[in-house]
Amino acid sequence: MNWKLLTSIDGLDKIDAESADKPVAIFKHSNSCPVSAYAKHSLEQKWDLDDDEVSIYHLDLLAHRDVSNEIARRFGVRHQSPQVLLIREGRSVYNSSHSAISVRGIRSALARPVGDMPDPEQIQSVSNPPRKHVRITHRSSGLKLADGPLGWGITTFEGNFYISSKYLQTDRLKPNFIPGVCLYKFLYVWLDLHLESGEKVSNLGWKYWLPNPLLPFIWYRVALPASRPELLVEQYEAG
Repeated sequence: MNWKLLTSIDGLDKIDAESADKPVAIFKHSNSCPVSAYAKHSLEQKWDLDDDEVSIYHLDLLAHRDVSNEIARRFGVRHQSPQVLLIREGRSVYNSSHSAISVRGIRSALARPVGDMPDPEQIQSVSNPPRKHVRITHRSSGLKLADGPLGWGITTFEGNFYISSKYLQTDRLKPNFIPGVCLYKFLYVWLDLHLESGEKVSNLGWKYWLPNPLLPFIWYRVALPASRPELLVEQYEAG
């Protein structure tokens, strides 16, 4: 994967011209955002497109906010971070953001003739279809533990859900200070669920207090297993 740097509005003019001959992708990245770091890493790991198929540009949002604003104005695509756009013949024919960013989505857009592309006002809905969400509930009490989008918000890994604090629905999961060790995820503590009735569900979840720095989706997150019989796991689609 050969990143090119987009650092000025003049550079955006060059992208406009280049897109007349070859599709150009722009990745808008924030160095301070772990979601953006995850999306960038995923693109780099899965990128299998040749340079003659598409050029890929990297925009540092914190350093070049003026360029980001011009992209939104010029191509009529609402700003998101992180975000990827595909430019063909001087217009945005595809965009996606956050956990929806994928090489597969870019490849799919490349495969469609320009004449088959949606009008600009339709691109946002085409690029961002309803997302899969998950709701996790304690069966016997009906207490909702987590609810949110699958992806960076709630990440599935090895049959477990690693949940961003934004999507936790309760504060009743408490550490019991019993430690555990995973050879490649490192040090965690077990979590008990303390119900309003006074009942305690021991070791229902866990949290990595000393996580592997190469696995940012587990950092200090509550983790819940998909297979515990005490838990009801429901998946659904939402915009």
